[in-house]
Amino acid sequence: MTNHQNKRRLPKPFRQGDLDGLCGVYSTINAVRLLCPEVDQAAAEWLFSELMYALPGLGAEPKEVVTGGIGRRHLSQLIRRAIRCMTDEYEISLTVSRMPKNLRQSTDLQELWTWLAERISPNSVAILGLGGRHDHWTVATDITAQQIRLFDSSEIGVLRRRNCTVGRAATRCCISPVHLFLIRRPNTGG
Repeated sequence: MTNHQNKRRLPKPFRQGDLDGLCGVYSTINAVRLLCPEVDQAAAEWLFSELMYALPGLGAEPKEVVTGGIGRRHLSQLIRRAIRCMTDEYEISLTVSRMPKNLRQSTDLQELWTWLAERISPNSVAILGLGGRHDHWTVATDITAQQIRLFDSSEIGVLRRRNCTVGRAATRCCISPVHLFLIRRPNTGG
């Protein structure tokens, strides 16, 4: 037996994010980066630090967020914290909004898709909470009739409409209207 035959096949190495639940923090920072070209590497690192240090004050235990992820309520607070940071440190105004409550509770995929298509723009992105095939927070940057383009911390590039639902399904990607945040940078003119 040669040395080559004795070598066992090595497993694929874990990537950052494979074992942690920080996608909520990353989706918040990625949304800010997309809307604020002023946010360079140093500013993103500073914002990451600010958000991680803010977690206990928001009632989220950092070690639980790292191992188990972050829920809607804490993500909402984290987004608002990031918006305050951008206002205080960079005098950049961002806003966050959600689907109206009546739509969140009764929407179907067509209504959700239409609502997003009317709002996602170069000045507006959506943080989506996914379930089903993925349990993940991600940033939607563009939408067509067939897909949503993502700016994602775990390298998911697109969500194809035919693979999505708003209901529960283990084999499809569930987009939750309740776990959807629209972040916008008001037009600054020019």
